Amino acid sequence: MIDIESLLDQHVKIIKRLEQLFEKLDETEEVEEIEKEIIHLLWRLSIIRRKIRKLFIQKETYTDDTLTLLEYYSLIGLSEEEDILQKVLEYGSKGYKLLSSRREEFQENLEELKRLKDRIEELLTS
Repeated sequence: MIDIESLLDQHVKIIKRLEQLFEKLDETEEVEEIEKEIIHLLWRLSIIRRKIRKLFIQKETYTDDTLTLLEYYSLIGLSEEEDILQKVLEYGSKGYKLLSSRREEFQENLEELKRLKDRIEELLTS
């Protein structure tokens, strides 16, 4: 069984770290290492998103707690992640090489995220 609470804790930590990195990106000339860490953290977020999506396959795991956590994730977690991906796309268009080179991948992540958000909302309203 997937431990959604643990995944959400990881998600929160990654989002906070990404926000710190974006602040650093604005303040420094040495951006390549920061860009690499941002890309790595975005990869970790996509893994969390895929693991949470597996909950939709395992319908017997739906408990009130699971639904509450999914609701939190869909309302807050995915919105934060969406904001981060929008920010990454913005920075990519400002000429940051590594972020710019993976723009298509980040756009796909954003679309996947929106689909997951819609699916969770459907589940929660049914």
